[in-house]
Amino acid sequence: MSIVLFDKEAKISTSVVYFAYTILKVFEERKVSQMSFFKLVKQLKNLDPTADERQLLFGLMFLHSVDLLNMNGHLIEVVKS
Repeated sequence: MSIVLFDKEAKISTSVVYFAYTILKVFEERKVSQMSFFKLVKQLKNLDPTADERQLLFGLMFLHSVDLLNMNGHLIEVVKS
């Protein structure tokens, strides 16, 4: 399976990178460094009602792969650098 980070034919709001930005935006707006997975999903649905679980999963995997997030059980933590 491959994930396309940039697709010139698709809308930017459906890209993995844009959704990763939206995830980080939730943390920044709430001024917290960690949050439960369930609270994050709720906050994302408030920000973008059209977002689905697949986008959330790919966004989290992308942020984790570039070492911006740690996931421990149900807690998701933004890594400070």
